Amino acid sequence: MISVEIKHSSGLADWLIGQDVSLALSCYQTGQLLLVGVRSDGSVSFSGAQFGHVMGLHYHGSGFYASTYNQILRFEEILAAGFVADTDHDALFVPRRAYANAAKLGMGA
Repeated sequence: MISVEIKHSSGLADWLIGQDVSLALSCYQTGQLLLVGVRSDGSVSFSGAQFGHVMGLHYHGSGFYASTYNQILRFEEILAAGFVADTDHDALFVPRRAYANAAKLGMGA
């Protein structure tokens, strides 16, 4: 496994808050899926999971798809509106379905 050091600009938390967004990043070389948001104290939060060569992401209404070298994983939001997890996270995504050997599968618009 490749060691990763995460650095960000000092204005990232303010930008995320101002845009009212969080980010999902795929890191092919490290195999990581990284979710970036802001904690209740205003600091940047990084949550990651290890997968084999995350190649791309596709958002859909209640979650997202992540493609790896040999799978497409469907993550779904499981928190009800207005609830938080661990006092800081207003969304909680869990993998609900995996499609094997699907590296070249396209998702419709």
